[in-house]
Amino acid sequence: MYDPIEAIISVLTPISCHGNNTFNNAFSDGALHVVVTGGLPFSTGQPYIYYWKKENSSGIFDDLNQNSDNAQNLSDGTYALNVEDSRGVVIGVYESLNLLQPTDEVFYFQEPELLEVALTTTEISCGAGNDATATVSISGGVPPFDIAWSNGNITATATNLIAGNHVVYVTDARGCMFSGNITINQPGGIVIDVIEKILPTCFQGDDGKIKLALSGGVAPYTYSWDTGANTTTIQNLTEGRYVFSLTDSNGCRAFKEILLQDPEKMSINLGEDWTLCKNQSHELDGRVSDPDALYLWTSDNGFSATTPNVTVTQPGSYQVTATSSLGCTATDTIVIAYSDTEIDSEFLLSSQAYVQQEVIMLNVSSPLGNTSEWIIPEGVTIIDTAHTSIILSFPEAKTYKIGLISTQGDCIQELYKNIVVEENRGLPNPGDSKNPFIEAFTITPNPNAGQFEMHIILADSSPIGVRVFDVQGGFVFEQPSLQTAKEYNIPVKLNLSSGMYFVVLETAKETQIKRLIVQ
Repeated sequence: MYDPIEAIISVLTPISCHGNNTFNNAFSDGALHVVVTGGLPFSTGQPYIYYWKKENSSGIFDDLNQNSDNAQNLSDGTYALNVEDSRGVVIGVYESLNLLQPTDEVFYFQEPELLEVALTTTEISCGAGNDATATVSISGGVPPFDIAWSNGNITATATNLIAGNHVVYVTDARGCMFSGNITINQPGGIVIDVIEKILPTCFQGDDGKIKLALSGGVAPYTYSWDTGANTTTIQNLTEGRYVFSLTDSNGCRAFKEILLQDPEKMSINLGEDWTLCKNQSHELDGRVSDPDALYLWTSDNGFSATTPNVTVTQPGSYQVTATSSLGCTATDTIVIAYSDTEIDSEFLLSSQAYVQQEVIMLNVSSPLGNTSEWIIPEGVTIIDTAHTSIILSFPEAKTYKIGLISTQGDCIQELYKNIVVEENRGLPNPGDSKNPFIEAFTITPNPNAGQFEMHIILADSSPIGVRVFDVQGGFVFEQPSLQTAKEYNIPVKLNLSSGMYFVVLETAKETQIKRLIVQ
């Protein structure tokens, strides 16, 4: 005869957290253990067969398929257990060894209460203060609790808080977490509003203005500026930083910083002092960005004008003052000197040119400058250069601006000309690709010994002029036209030294330059 089978269920591992925990902490990590006595245990393996079940929402117990004296990964709910010994006997009601009804052991496995917090605060005494507090009250969960505030406090009450949002994190003894946040306002905080801010009208001006409006806190107020003024409006201000400080009757303080900036400086640049040579003039540009500005030019030589630009021909000290429509002024001065030296800047170039073809430009300044500098656009290839000539090749079809700067002592003379470069369409002679005026210009033979013939064909009857220059710019020959024709054959016989020369053909519409080689 065997003792009846009995089972006692107990908690092996409690459930950590409530199932509705907002941090999704573990809530199905509990474990139950059963101690079974009686019956005839199995001699090997598990002493009994264990049948663990859990009640579902319909009141029906579902098998957990866990065959051990421990049931794992359990959440809140009602659990049932029956066991079977080696004879097939289970816990139940028997009559004459016959099982009338199995009787399960039932156990309610309870999760902890939901961890929740409630927050309360005390307000800041002054609008910009840091004497507020916040207190957390905890319910549910499993004590003891760890508390951490976003400002670093670790007690239930956080102190020395400023206005703004504050967060508290609570963790219970089983690792369940909850967070709460609360906003601390600034009731009655002092408000300083800038209702008018006028910047200085002119650079380094002193007509700036600041006007403030005050509210909040507890009146009456005392206030002052870092300038010493004790009004809410200050004016006649220059560029700078202005700080306003206020104290209310509770001793609460507030500050306001305002920056005033100058507008961009209006300026005139007449350039470096300048020297005029004989028969030269020089243009002075005194313009400023304001189209409505007024101008006054004066000089120690009696000169005066009221235009933005002036052209001067006499030595003297010239000063211009521009006054903008807002009353701002700018001034500059330049000294113009004079020299009896003659100066010239002149060059000849072909009226038409083609991409990647040689184009000759001839310096015919009279007199030639002590120095001569060609101003060539970026990307243009210099094939050859000398004191009086330059040979260029242009990379693409467009209009280029070529310059020549000549100097005589302190004098400078500049000249700029445009040259139109077109695509090379295989025409035998230079000229406009659609309707060239100079249809043909040849020198034969070339090279020669100084005797050659020029053949010229024009699109229409026109007088021409032919001049020959050496590489130093010296004039060696001129053939004026005494007639008007479309075609010319001009024989030339010159006593020239060996070297390179330039032949310039000039018409009323076009100019071409050819190289002449004398052997």
